[in-house]
Amino acid sequence: MKIVGVNGINTHGEGNIDLVLCEMAKRGHQTWDVELPLRHWFSARWGGRADGDLIARESQDGDILVAHSFGAVRAYYAHKKVEYKAIVLIAPAQGRGVEWWYPDRVFCFHSPKDWVVEIGALLAFHPFGRAGTRGYTQEGIINYERDSDHDDYFQHQSLMAEVCDLVDALARC
Repeated sequence: MKIVGVNGINTHGEGNIDLVLCEMAKRGHQTWDVELPLRHWFSARWGGRADGDLIARESQDGDILVAHSFGAVRAYYAHKKVEYKAIVLIAPAQGRGVEWWYPDRVFCFHSPKDWVVEIGALLAFHPFGRAGTRGYTQEGIINYERDSDHDDYFQHQSLMAEVCDLVDALARC
C-alpha cells in the first residue's frame, strides 16, 4: 500500500501535494508522486480522463489517493479503474454532485472562503465545480468544512497536520 499524490492545475505539486507526501514519508509510509502533465485552465477541460488513466497505471488496489483541486477530477477517473482504500480530496475543483463508487472511502476538505474554486466553477464548459467550497452532496462522503483559502491546507500548520493525521490514520487501519 502506498500513498499516491495527485496535483491540480498549473503545478507539479511542489507547494501542496508534495508537502503532504513528504510528511507521510517522514511518518514511515511509502509514497508516490504521479508524474502528470502540467495542465492549465484550458487543457484541463480535456485532460482529466487521460490523467486519471496515468494515475490508475501507477497505482493499485488498496492505495490511498490524496488529491488537490483539479486533482479531484483526475482522481475520479482513476477510481473507476482501481479500488482505492481511501481518497482524500483537498479543495476539490469538481462538481458537488459527482457520484463516487465507494463514497464511504471519500474524504473532502472544503471551505466557503475558497475563491479559487468559486471562480473556477464559473468557467463555461469546464469540469470544475464547487465541491471545494461546499463539499459533496453524495451520501456517505465525509465532508470537513474548514475556514481557509485554497492553499491554506498546506501553508498553515494546523490544517496541514489535520490532513496528514487523517491520511496517516487511514493508512494504518
